[in-house]
Formats: sequence, C-alpha cells, structure tokens
Amino acid sequence: MQGQPAHPGVGDRGSPWAVVTAVLVGCWTVAVTVATQTGGWLTDQVLLGFGRDRLGWLWPVLGLAAVVAVGTPALLLAALPRSATVRATGRLWLAAALTLGVLTLLRIVPPVHHEAHLAALAAAVLLSALVLRLSTRRWAYPLAAGPVDG
Repeated sequence: MQGQPAHPGVGDRGSPWAVVTAVLVGCWTVAVTVATQTGGWLTDQVLLGFGRDRLGWLWPVLGLAAVVAVGTPALLLAALPRSATVRATGRLWLAAALTLGVLTLLRIVPPVHHEAHLAALAAAVLLSALVLRLSTRRWAYPLAAGPVDG
C-alpha cells in the first residue's frame, strides 16, 4: 500500500541536470570574466611599468573574447532546457555577457579623456538598463504586447 505524497507535484520534477548545468555555466561565467578582466589589467600595468603605451586593441579583443566565451554557454542555456527558470537564467546571463562586452569596449577611451569616458559609460549603462527592462518585461509578459480583443 502506498500513501499520497505529502507535497503534490514533488514526484513530478524533471531531471536535475538542467540546474547542475546552470550552476556550471555560472561558475564558467565568473571564471572567464575574472580571467579576462584581470589579464587585461595586468597587461596594462606591465606595459605601463616598462614605460610603454597601452595597447589600443587589447580591450576590444578581450571584450569580444569574453562575450563569445560567456555568451555561447548562456545562449545554449537560454534555448535548450525545458525548465522555464533555467531558460530565464540563461537569458539574463546572456544579457549580462553582452553588457560586459559593451562596457569592456569603453576601456578603449584613453585615460586622459576621463570626462568622455564617464559620459560614454553613463550612456552605455542607461541604454543597457533600458534594454534589459524592456526585454525582461517582454519575457515576463509575452502576451501583453499582442492585441486585446474585447
């Protein structure tokens, strides 16, 4: 004789591998971001220590590498799992990867133009916040943008 479960629906859970994959993608995201940002900063400091100029191509290359290395697993996480929560996590990490790329590209502005850098940074953050707000609203309420029949 079997009794009813104490919490209905608990036995109907899917495989935990989507959540494990999400955790691994999150750890990968942190590792790649720390490695690219630390590597770029360390390269800048070593070059400045030897009296050389900064490399103009360094930050755009690091930004693109970070977007590809972090964005690809995040895109797969946003598209493949059946769990809506895991897909939403993947979409947010993809948005964060794209934002990381944009903000890393702003480091190409020379340090002597700090006002221009701050203005570009403020504009990029504002634009990123607006895009993120609109995209999360669309994902949260996919039918809200459609026509209303009365």
